[in-house]
Amino acid sequence: MDNIIPAETITIKRKLNCKEEGAVLLKTNCYTMVAGVGKGNTGLNAFDNALYHAGVGNYNLIKVSSILPPKSKEEVKVNVVPGAILPIAYGSIGTKESGKRIVASVGVGIPKDLEKIGVIMEYSGFGEEKQAEIIVQEMVQEAMINRNIEIMEIKCISCSCFTDSDFCCVFAGIALW
Repeated sequence: MDNIIPAETITIKRKLNCKEEGAVLLKTNCYTMVAGVGKGNTGLNAFDNALYHAGVGNYNLIKVSSILPPKSKEEVKVNVVPGAILPIAYGSIGTKESGKRIVASVGVGIPKDLEKIGVIMEYSGFGEEKQAEIIVQEMVQEAMINRNIEIMEIKCISCSCFTDSDFCCVFAGIALW
């Protein structure tokens, strides 16, 4: 108990002016669309295998909300060091219930004006990939319209799995790096 410093005696100094317009805490420049299916003996192992098969299993993922930064460039593969923190917007679902088709889909609205943000939407549930992509596209379209941002295109990626007796997980995401 003698080694504990009371909180009121600790002063933390920062050089961040929060009133400064346009202050950026973390800015990403690239995005990668990923999807994967995993099976395992537990739900967590199935999720981990889905991440690995999607190409993001060796990163520390941080789930983020659904904004694509302006001027973001699409890359086929995530190119950061293994073990790094990786922001990602994603949808996933897992189950052990046999005889179900589970699906995860994610889509991104690319603005006509690349100086503006894009919007990412995710979906996961039971059903077919085509239906999941339609749901995601409609959500992206609504979000872009609500922001008065004209859409150049909407890109989607999805995956599905027909479940058996193992735990199964599907994962679709957009990594921001």
